Amino acid sequence: MAKLGNFHRARLVAGITLLVVAAVGIGYPIWWKLRSDQGAQRLLQQYRSETTIAGRSSTTTACNASTGPGILSIPSIGLIAPVQQGVDDSVLNVSIGHNPSTSWPGTTGTSLLSAHDVSFFSRIDELKPGQTITYSVGCASYVFRVSKGVVTKVGAPIDVPANGSLILDTCWPTNALWYTSQRYIVTAQYVSTVPTSSLAKSGSVPSQLPEVVLHVNLPSGLDPAGLSLSANSQIMGTLSFDGTPASEFIQSNAPLQFEASALTLWFAAIHTLEANQPTWWNTFAPGVPYPTRLAGTPLRSTGALEVTEQVDGTTPVRATLSGSLNGVQVTLSASVQSGTIAIDSYSLS
Repeated sequence: MAKLGNFHRARLVAGITLLVVAAVGIGYPIWWKLRSDQGAQRLLQQYRSETTIAGRSSTTTACNASTGPGILSIPSIGLIAPVQQGVDDSVLNVSIGHNPSTSWPGTTGTSLLSAHDVSFFSRIDELKPGQTITYSVGCASYVFRVSKGVVTKVGAPIDVPANGSLILDTCWPTNALWYTSQRYIVTAQYVSTVPTSSLAKSGSVPSQLPEVVLHVNLPSGLDPAGLSLSANSQIMGTLSFDGTPASEFIQSNAPLQFEASALTLWFAAIHTLEANQPTWWNTFAPGVPYPTRLAGTPLRSTGALEVTEQVDGTTPVRATLSGSLNGVQVTLSASVQSGTIAIDSYSLS
């Protein structure tokens, strides 16, 4: 293992970028528009196509290995995700990002790949030394072997293999919904190049990224722009799952998209109670009794908001949010029906 010199600066740049992304508001940033990135989808479709070319004979025209945007695959945690250039929101909201000041994954150089926690890299802390990571560009795939995983601070120097190294970088803990000053780093060493067609059966490769787009019924008196995390002061906790969520759901930005819709309801409830508007409440919580105990007073976050998502495969079913407002523990449950999410119960304690 060689001590990384100039790469310290490159990793610091990535850390600062993620710091800016995560520092807006008190909690985790969820202000992006839900959209599908065509570049990321094309990468997945290309990878799916390449993995169907099984049984190609040795006399077939050889594949020339190249570098650039591709697909990161980690079989031990069930991750298959696109990697695109850059570490800003436009990239990290739909894929894993490659730090442009480092090399692309390959046989030489050092490559840094970053992603949000509670997203594509939400399970990289489960990786063990010796497990494999592959990076596919077209018909060729570079295979890396995990060296170690460590918790460190933003910008701290790290030890990496002398050549042909891959570094995965995300926030720690990986289920945190707030900005954290610590990072989880996985380092891996290049070991070989193999045909992409030898990696997986086509049925195991997703054709597209999971995406959650839910409608929230809101009264005319509430401006949707004021119901995001970036527009409110909220202490955030962690995200957990219930039900039978698929690996491709957990390791994507779908959980953050689902959470964004649930948070819209959370803040709609807060603003409705502060304004003491029972008719607004009936719009997004039909049939649910109005919480008069909290009505007509300014509400302040006094405890971390914990979020649990119930998911069936890649289909969101229910979100439960529990946090303290003015010292009162509030738990809201919201169910998904026909593409609309609405509050169906609450409790105060």
